[in-house]
Amino acid sequence: MKLKWILLIFVAIASAVFLYLGLRKSTDFEPLIKAKLVSLVSKAFNGLYKLQIGKIEIDVLQATATVGDVTLLPDTVSIIRKSSLCINNYW
Repeated sequence: MKLKWILLIFVAIASAVFLYLGLRKSTDFEPLIKAKLVSLVSKAFNGLYKLQIGKIEIDVLQATATVGDVTLLPDTVSIIRKSSLCINNYW
């Protein structure tokens, strides 16, 4: 009898997790992933480029991610500032 209850609880928890991940998909993870990607691009290019991401769809159950409306823009103010520093230091 005790084994049946343990099995029933396990199945209930597994079903709840499966339904949660299947229905919510990326709503919990999207802001975190966007922020991390934007931070990585900014850090990798020393602030010379900015990444803009429209939407990320993540399916945890199928282990896939789809990214839409991605734009990599140069930060012209940073580029001008860095180039003027280089020129001023050269002369």
